[in-house]
Parts: sequence; structure tokens; C-alpha cells
Amino acid sequence: MANVTVEQQIPNGLEVFLTAPMPLDEDLRVISEADGQLAAGQQVAQARLVAPRKSTLWQNGSWVLETLVYVPADYVRGESAPFALWTSGKHSPIPKYASEAVQAHRKGKEFYVPKTDFEAILAQARADANKPAAEREVLLDGRVDSFEVGVSKLTADQLMQFMFRSDVSAYARRLDEFKITSVPVYLAGAEYINSQKQPFALALWLLDAYGGSGLNGFRGLNYGGRARGVRRVAPIGAAPNLYEIVAREYGLSPETLRTLLDAASAVKKQ
Repeated sequence: MANVTVEQQIPNGLEVFLTAPMPLDEDLRVISEADGQLAAGQQVAQARLVAPRKSTLWQNGSWVLETLVYVPADYVRGESAPFALWTSGKHSPIPKYASEAVQAHRKGKEFYVPKTDFEAILAQARADANKPAAEREVLLDGRVDSFEVGVSKLTADQLMQFMFRSDVSAYARRLDEFKITSVPVYLAGAEYINSQKQPFALALWLLDAYGGSGLNGFRGLNYGGRARGVRRVAPIGAAPNLYEIVAREYGLSPETLRTLLDAASAVKKQ
């Protein structure tokens, strides 16, 4: 398809692809027509682990599956400060209500999460509260102002664990290889959240390498952004490329791994 660029195969017989710039609801339509679905942050990270820095995977940011739901102070009984709910998969309201969300942004308004959806998201966050962050479906995080996470601390941060799951350590090594020292997280801020009278949702943008592979949770949906999709191209359990498996484990590109192995082999033969 003209509006889709195939980028990289990842584990489990999947491939990641990138849409052309367009509003988010159009991005999702193109992804669906390409027999895909919106890629999660972990899936984009898996693709980046085996892609060189000059690839489109590192040169372009994109929308990902995770969604942010901002909750004003005192909206929920017992919560006197604003907080954020990070959702994954079936709990993400933006893909479900993409057209309504984009239309709201075109009118200069926020997209307010329907009450029944919000209650289900909050209930899931509470049910997940005692699970490791990497296993949660919804993460409640009290940080609502922008902040940074040092790459050396990436694996210890619950948000990064939630976003990149079992690949957080390998992704941290990859960022360090690219001399990225911290990952910025851009959020709506307490003052703005409290100016709204009910919970509102925003899609999450995963930045490019120049943006430190940061997370932007305060970006308009009605502009020409790109999205990444993921679709199946091989059977589940199909054996992936061995170089990609080993390279991903050590946060290297397959090309770098081949170069190192070739160099080691040449030394051994001397």
C-alpha cells in the first residue's frame, strides 16, 4: 500500500510497518486496511532493537497502542491529587473512539472518556495494583508533570517496565549504545488536568532517537502524525532469524553483531 512502509520483522511472526503522516483516525483506518493493528510500545522497541539508527524506526516517532487517561483531583473519591492511568491493549480508549477523539481536538476540546469506560479502566488499575508493572493491563501513576528517566534507571522505573515489558533491559542497552542518556516523558501537567472537570484521554507518541525515544502524552490527534502497525507475516512459533534473537538480547543491531562475530572469527584464524 502507498501509505504504508514495512520496517522490521519482530518475534512471533510479526512485522512492524509505518503509515504516512495523517490524523490518527486515518492512521488507524490505513492500518486496518493493511490487515494490522496499532503496535504497542514493546513491539516498536523490539523492532528498534534490531534496526540501525539511520532506519525509519529510529528516525520517525509514531503513535502507539498505549493511551493516557488523565484524572483531575477529587474526581475519584479519596484521590486529592490528579493522576494518570496508562492503558494497554483492550483498555485503551483512543483506538476505540478515534473519530470522536480527533473531532474533539479539531474543535479545540479534550476527549472525555465515557463514564462506563473510565470505571472499567480504573477498576482494572486497582485489580492490577499488586502485580509487577510489566504484567499490568492498566498502570496508575501519580506523576502528571513532565519528567525524565535516566537510561541507567530505565529498568527500575515502573512506567518503563509497563511500556517495554520484558524488553526494557535490552532497550535500555540499545539506547545507551546510541549515547542516549535519558528518556523524557511529556505530560499534561497538574494545572491543566485540574482545569478539566472529568477524565480525558490522549494517545501516546513514542519519539524518535533525536527525541531520546521519549514518551509524549500531550500531543494533538488532529495533525499529520504517523502510526505504527503490526501484522502477522509468519505462523506463530516460526523460527526468527538467529542473528536478530542474539542481537536483541544484547541491544545490538544484527549488522553490528555480524561485524563483531566476523572480527572474532578472523582473529581466531590468525
